[in-house]
Amino acid sequence: MIAASITMIVCGILMVVQQNKDDVNSAYRSASNRASALHSAAVNMDVSRAQTKSGWRCVCGQINPDYSVKCSCGLKKYEANNRVANSQKRAEEISQSRANKISDQRVELENNKINVLKEYKGLLDAGVISQEEFDAKKKSLL
Repeated sequence: MIAASITMIVCGILMVVQQNKDDVNSAYRSASNRASALHSAAVNMDVSRAQTKSGWRCVCGQINPDYSVKCSCGLKKYEANNRVANSQKRAEEISQSRANKISDQRVELENNKINVLKEYKGLLDAGVISQEEFDAKKKSLL
């Protein structure tokens, strides 16, 4: 009776750990894709600006002659350049922030695995599970 209850608790813990692992991996893939897209957009913006040899590209998309200080949308050349630089910097900050958050989630997931392993060790020490069962669970967690 007690062994069945403990087994149910352990199974529940394993399900939570697996769900957390899946959530972290999904968040990591999503953040990696977003960071890659932001980086590609920034590179494409630099390339498109470099390709406009006869002028500068405003953030509105208008290509203006080099001698022009102001775009037809009203934005000045230095303001357009500052906006592009700021957006690139912001994209990098967001990417770094997401990477840090995912790293923290991975550490938390590893801590959860360790806690589950400690619970199994307690069950082993109490004689509820055998050494083989403990080794199998340890292998599956690690």
